[in-house]
Amino acid sequence: MKLGWIFGLVAAFCLSAQAYAADWELVTREGREYVTLKSFCGFYNFQDPGLPQGDTMRLKNQRASIVLKLDSRECFINGVRYWLSFGVRSTKDDWLLSRVDLVKLFEPVLRPYLIDIKKPVLGVVIDAGHGGSDNGAISSRRVMEKDLTLDTALRLEKLLRDAGIKTVMTRRSDVYVDLYERAQRAASYPGYIFVSIHFNSAGAEARGLETYCSSPRGAGSTQAGGQVTRADYQKTPGNETDSLNALLASEVHKVAVSVLNPNDIEADRGVKRARFVVLRQNTVPSVLVEGGFLSNRMEASVLSTAAYRQKLAESIARGVQNYAAIMLPPEKRVTPPQVRPTEPPKPVTPATATAPKPATPTVTTTPPVARPVPVPVPVPTPAPTPAPTTATSSSSTGVPVSPEPPPATPVAAEPNPDKPTYSTSSPAPTVTTEPATETKTPEPHNATPSITIYPTTPATPVEEKPRVTAPEPEPTTTIYHDQSVPKTAPAAPEPDQP
Repeated sequence: MKLGWIFGLVAAFCLSAQAYAADWELVTREGREYVTLKSFCGFYNFQDPGLPQGDTMRLKNQRASIVLKLDSRECFINGVRYWLSFGVRSTKDDWLLSRVDLVKLFEPVLRPYLIDIKKPVLGVVIDAGHGGSDNGAISSRRVMEKDLTLDTALRLEKLLRDAGIKTVMTRRSDVYVDLYERAQRAASYPGYIFVSIHFNSAGAEARGLETYCSSPRGAGSTQAGGQVTRADYQKTPGNETDSLNALLASEVHKVAVSVLNPNDIEADRGVKRARFVVLRQNTVPSVLVEGGFLSNRMEASVLSTAAYRQKLAESIARGVQNYAAIMLPPEKRVTPPQVRPTEPPKPVTPATATAPKPATPTVTTTPPVARPVPVPVPVPTPAPTPAPTTATSSSSTGVPVSPEPPPATPVAAEPNPDKPTYSTSSPAPTVTTEPATETKTPEPHNATPSITIYPTTPATPVEEKPRVTAPEPEPTTTIYHDQSVPKTAPAAPEPDQP
């Protein structure tokens, strides 16, 4: 009797899995798999947009809005610009989204709490781009990128340490550090994340912010325009954390554009993909932030101010905090102490001296009736919102973890870190700095942080559907529709060499 009951449950389980698998409509174009927009909307509970009208599609559900454009790799999620690996395609009666973008972008950004390889953030490796003989971009007024990146990195270090997050610097002075060595240093601190700070250079009119994360396997860089080369099919260490890379880039970028360029859609250059060495060779979640254009005279003058670089550092710190909060288990998610910009104290108005009133003659009257003093009623504190209890499975990130990895060796003697140093081969750039910033020696990476950070707005899933996993290189992609019913997407083959 009991055995038959078990077989009945297994049969129902399998039938349900087959029924849910039919929800995904797959279309193959030029050897690449796409999902239909109809199945995408049904899966994420977006309102049915109906038949496509024109070249723009707007999707909306209770928690997100998406704007897509036909034959374009550009899209907007909750008002923030993102770049798809492959453009939106169409059939006779529907639109198509690349399955790579579904798994590597939409899933981690729309439902970050279902990422199955989440690990608490133990610290941050801060990488100040360029240095030494590598000046980076140089403005028309000889302001060098290497000096701005170091100043911003030191500001970020102080902000994160004040928030209880441990940090490691790839450089503290004007020295050259090899790109591969920067990635290797991050690998010495498993459980950390990697943030590289840069400033841009392009045409004189280019401006704004952009944030990069590693390109998924089988997809090219954003600058390649959707073209894929043979090298793009090689799996790199950075691909082990594709979902976390996209989530970290998203959290940092959306804070930065909202703080530095609010309501300026042209200054939001988007979350992009690239195969930079510090991204593709990194074994920990990593991003590269481009904080503005030194080639734009007006923007370069703003980048040269300490106030802007402080805001940029604060934006990155807040994005890191939000990401670290998502990595915590649900029961620990409460409102964290956020990094906030320092405001000058308000002037205190001196009290106006008043002359003493003349004494009045005492008049005998009937004693006043004593009135009862009202007792203040305590205001009840609302009960905290219960944290989501979505069960997720965990998997190995492929990072070699040792009980006590050796800390990274300093690359050179460390001068005064309170201000950037300049190369003697060129005139000193005009870079304004604030008073000396206290820096601290990084503590061992395995030490416990002094305080724990938590999310500002913990997500509470309404009725979560399957966890979508990568279509490559595994032969099958298993998704979980809810706590009990599995949903399986069709198998995806290993990417073929072009």
